[in-house]
Amino acid sequence: MKILLRKILGTKYSLFVRRFWKVYALIYPVFFKKKGTFIYVGINLGDSFQKIFFKYEKVYGFEPNPENYKKLNHFQKYKNVKIYNLALSDEDGETSFFLPDNLNNVSASLSDFSEHNPFSLKSKRIIKVKTINLLSFLIKHQIHFIDFYLSDIEGYDFKVLTTIKDYIDSKKIKLIQVEALKNGVENPYINTFNFEENFDDLLEKNYIKKGRGSGIVKAGDNYLADTTLDLLYELRK
Repeated sequence: MKILLRKILGTKYSLFVRRFWKVYALIYPVFFKKKGTFIYVGINLGDSFQKIFFKYEKVYGFEPNPENYKKLNHFQKYKNVKIYNLALSDEDGETSFFLPDNLNNVSASLSDFSEHNPFSLKSKRIIKVKTINLLSFLIKHQIHFIDFYLSDIEGYDFKVLTTIKDYIDSKKIKLIQVEALKNGVENPYINTFNFEENFDDLLEKNYIKKGRGSGIVKAGDNYLADTTLDLLYELRK
């Protein structure tokens, strides 16, 4: 169906998808009860975000790239959604943000890319972005429980997740989805590491890995990745 619609609509396909999810977001609360708090780190242009944010009562999103952030204003019209032009890291401050030589700055990272990275990416431009410690943010905004935490931040998912280890250990997060590197591939980043085994070690005590996918992961997904994949973990009962 998607392939057929792309052929029929051509350049109007993206607009159609955006309007479809906008209508769906309005209809959803009529038939389903919203869940609690959703945190999305690394929204980019909102392609995945638009498919899920409306399922939650409170939504906090983060996108450090100022150009991408400007394109997310339409989400801010929802009273339950707050999106910040910030990067999450292990401390508050300001740091370099490396924009790669691809479309829409996909794969932009707080770390520069290694010379022989598996993505064949190079930094075309470096900008300064503000950073914030996630634990400090949660405490400041009195967020005591997270129903769904999702991050897609190009090599920094593990580092940021460790900043809220207190929430992990005290079982204050129900679902966790992160982007990870497949074990054994060459690390594409100079200043950080982000392998599947790192998340398994951090979460194995309190969480079960429910899926390995691409995009929004569903329980049971088993994506055979070459380099990166998205991992879904669920709190043990």
